[in-house]
Amino acid sequence: MDNRLDLFAEAAKFYSHRPAYPAEAIQWIADELRLDSCGRMLDVGCGTGHVCLRFAGWFDQIVGIDPSEPMLIEARTIASCCGPTGKFSFHNMCAEELPGGLGEFRLVSFGASFHRVRQHQVLETIYDMIQPGGGLALLFPGVPWCGDESWKQVLRQTVRDWTGKLLGGPFVPSQEAVRSSRFGDYLERDFCEDHAWSLGELVGYMRSTSFASSSALADRTEGFYDDLSIRLLRDRPDGVFLDILETTVVMAARKNRSEPAPDS
Repeated sequence: MDNRLDLFAEAAKFYSHRPAYPAEAIQWIADELRLDSCGRMLDVGCGTGHVCLRFAGWFDQIVGIDPSEPMLIEARTIASCCGPTGKFSFHNMCAEELPGGLGEFRLVSFGASFHRVRQHQVLETIYDMIQPGGGLALLFPGVPWCGDESWKQVLRQTVRDWTGKLLGGPFVPSQEAVRSSRFGDYLERDFCEDHAWSLGELVGYMRSTSFASSSALADRTEGFYDDLSIRLLRDRPDGVFLDILETTVVMAARKNRSEPAPDS
C-alpha cells in the first residue's frame, strides 16, 4: 500500500461527517438518464459509498471500487443497512485497473475522486463500459474552507500553521478532459444548499481528509484539533458555522452506436 492510501486508512471512519450530496443533484442525474430502478451502476473511487448509496433505489445492482481497503470495509458496513443482500458489491481496485471484468453499466460515477485518476486513460476505458444511452457523472462537492467567512479564514490559517499546507479552492471540474474524450458533449449544473456546521461535524470532516487525518498528523493529531477547536470557537462562540455548499455535476452520455464520436 502506498503512502497516500495510508493517509486514508484512519480517515474512513470520519466520512460520515461529510454532508450528503444534494438530493436535487441525485434526482437530476436520474432524470437525465431516465433511470427506472433497473440496471447497474459503477462508482469509481467510491470511498465509504458516499455517492453510490444515494442511488440505492435507482438500480438493481451497484458496484463500487476503491484502492483503500479501510474505505471499502466502511462502505460494506453501511451498505448492509441500505438494501437487500447482493445489491451492493465493493472491490479493492484502482480506476486504472478497469474494466476488470466488471461488465457494463447504465451509470459510472466519480464523487470527489476524478482528480486522483489518469483522466484520459480512464475515460477511454469507461466509455466502453457504459451501455449506449447510459452516462458518466462527475460530482465535485464544495469544501468547508473555501470562502471569505472569518471562520473559514481561521480554518485555513490553522491548517497552514500546523502543516504548512495552503488550502486552495473547491474541487475543479474536469470538463476539458470529458470534451476531448469520446464522450464529447457534456452537461453541467451547480447545486447550492445552506448548511450549518456544528463544531463536531466540522472537526469530523477535517479528520476525513488525507492531510488532517491522524495518519497524516501522527502524534500532533490531538494538539492540532484542540487548537483548531479553540480558534474556531473564539471566532464563533455559539459553535455554529454557517455555510453555502455548492456541488458541481458534470454529465456526459455514451452515444448510441449509430452516432459518430467527436473529432479529436
